[in-house]
Amino acid sequence: MALKQASRGYGLSIASGQIDGSSVSSKQHTMSFGLAWAIWAIAVCSLFFVQSEQTIAVSVFVVASTLYVLYQPGLALRAALSSRAPWLFVILASSSVLWSQHPDVSVRAAAEIAFTVGASLVMAHALPPRSCMLAWMFALLLADGVSLVDQRMVLNAGALAMVGIFGSKNQFGLSQAILILLCAWIGFDREQSPISRVAALIGFAGGSYLIVLGRSVDSTIVAIGALVCSVVAYRLIWFPPRSRMMILILIVVLFSLILSLLYLFADQINFFARILELSGKDATLTGRTDLWSRAAKLIEENPILGTGLQAFWVEGNPYAEEIWARYDQARTGFHFHNLWYETAVQLGYVGVAVAFVTVSAATIEVGRWVLRSPKPESSFFFAFVVFTDVRTYLEVDLFGQFFFSWVLFLVAWSYARQARLKARGELRRSGPTFPRPGSTGG
Repeated sequence: MALKQASRGYGLSIASGQIDGSSVSSKQHTMSFGLAWAIWAIAVCSLFFVQSEQTIAVSVFVVASTLYVLYQPGLALRAALSSRAPWLFVILASSSVLWSQHPDVSVRAAAEIAFTVGASLVMAHALPPRSCMLAWMFALLLADGVSLVDQRMVLNAGALAMVGIFGSKNQFGLSQAILILLCAWIGFDREQSPISRVAALIGFAGGSYLIVLGRSVDSTIVAIGALVCSVVAYRLIWFPPRSRMMILILIVVLFSLILSLLYLFADQINFFARILELSGKDATLTGRTDLWSRAAKLIEENPILGTGLQAFWVEGNPYAEEIWARYDQARTGFHFHNLWYETAVQLGYVGVAVAFVTVSAATIEVGRWVLRSPKPESSFFFAFVVFTDVRTYLEVDLFGQFFFSWVLFLVAWSYARQARLKARGELRRSGPTFPRPGSTGG
């Protein structure tokens, strides 16, 4: 049923997602599309197991993505070359091997990031947006189901927080927030099948419950705000076209400002301070401000190009060892809990500029998409991009190999760009409209 629903409303060309009625039968298309959906659903599902079973999960993602490329090589090539912008970071990351303090680490990371970017773009061209959303929802539901069977907990501020198979409290909260956003818009979408909408209702309730068990206050608050922003964007059709962009910008800026003020004045706001305390955080965001201070000093040593891609968190680096000794005895998966500080340490101010251009371009593209075509799918991807943008100041969710949040961010960007090019093509085909002779012409 899920595969049938995923393929409904789309034609015989997987590459375009349009009805062209040529060359092959509807039955053949359904089988072809079902295979594509299954391959990418497996690939997406593997991303959520990277923290618990890294080798197996990465292998499954690589094999599944490669199988689809071999299955549709022409589409894969067009998808990879469809936009140069997502490759800017890959080019800089690869170039950093030349000055990296650990070139062997950087070259491997650059290759893996390049594969991740390519696979993400192919996914966005292989599946229509609604079908992709279903794949992500069912993958998250499966990952949560396994987490409930294998309940892994960590001690956080004197209380247990659930992490499941996701490896950390932050990753667990991030995954539940994405599930909540997905299920909210899939459940609202009347073009989805009844089974998918029921699954979305279950996922929304389950994700809301699990995010509380994960004690992830930042993911919860940011997800609520992002969902509100997406609802506003969806309803902007009520307003005059010229004012929609300004309203959308204002609501996002207002949300970001409120969140910033809550964190800045947490000590003075008793209710919010209590929420932070219950989630295992304090006004310093559990030491994040100290990490940011250390990152700022490290940036001064290599301000332009940094230490090289992922060349800082390496065993034997005295600066990294000092931070690990205080915050993470396991010495695995640590970062500065801020995308911009993390990028500046690794790739300097040049890296920050490239990262800013990348994030800004994707945000603008997706924002234009939801303004031009306010539908459940564009609204979800807008909610996710807003959610991710705000989290750049608290976490590092982008620009990493096999990061599920980075993959979904690239997918959102690609869908928005495809929608814009499609709209431009339709406008060109329709041509200008001229008044008939003898008419007033309006």
